[in-house]
Amino acid sequence: MNSLLNVQLDIKERDERLKLLAVSPGSKDYLPKGARHDAILRAGFLRGEATGDNTQASRRKNDSILWDGITQSIFLTAEAPRLRQQLSDAAKNYDWKTTLKIVSEYPDLVNVTRPDGASLYAPLHQAAHGGAPLEVIEQLIEMGAWRTLQNGKGERPLDVAVRQKHKHLYSALEPQYKRRVPLGILSKIQQHFHKVMSGRISGLEHASALRLPEIEPLLEYENAKVWFVVLDMYGEFHYGLKRVASRLGSW
Repeated sequence: MNSLLNVQLDIKERDERLKLLAVSPGSKDYLPKGARHDAILRAGFLRGEATGDNTQASRRKNDSILWDGITQSIFLTAEAPRLRQQLSDAAKNYDWKTTLKIVSEYPDLVNVTRPDGASLYAPLHQAAHGGAPLEVIEQLIEMGAWRTLQNGKGERPLDVAVRQKHKHLYSALEPQYKRRVPLGILSKIQQHFHKVMSGRISGLEHASALRLPEIEPLLEYENAKVWFVVLDMYGEFHYGLKRVASRLGSW
């Protein structure tokens, strides 16, 4: 008996728990595109209702996380690009105090990148590049930073640290997998996943502004469900990896 991992893809529309975020145009609750996305980042729709905890760290415990794939500021309201620019500037300038303060106040921004940027450096990439103190790395990871997230060159934070020869960070940045999948299989799953998702969003105004989700960060969780907001759909994808039993035999 062997087992494989397969992507389970679905789209959530008009989920009762998300009705404030998935209403129809013309409703009194309807929000413009950018405002709706900002509201989703702040509304806590992934948090446990009993605890009211909306941090990525708590979501690690609940295995429910957010992929924020909006890459262009035109699809965000004025406040959101400003916050992301401030966070990106602080991390690029190795201002760890400001970086941690912003992420602490807006935990869903821990894995976002600079709006309209091409490098796709999240705060943990910048910390790896700048050889940040170990405690900064540990705090970012505790707040939900992914050690498996790739930048625009396909580098994970560990790869950036190795390139910069920051040896004191190697161990902390080594990905900690809760599940193991051969990278070749993972790559094929992601290719298929992106093909399916691209088919769903083709023709949408903002499709070219989306960064489609990476699959590897799922391996940092036991059983994660990830939500991916798609503005024009008035709903969101949720996805995860599910272990499927496969009988192997010979004839």
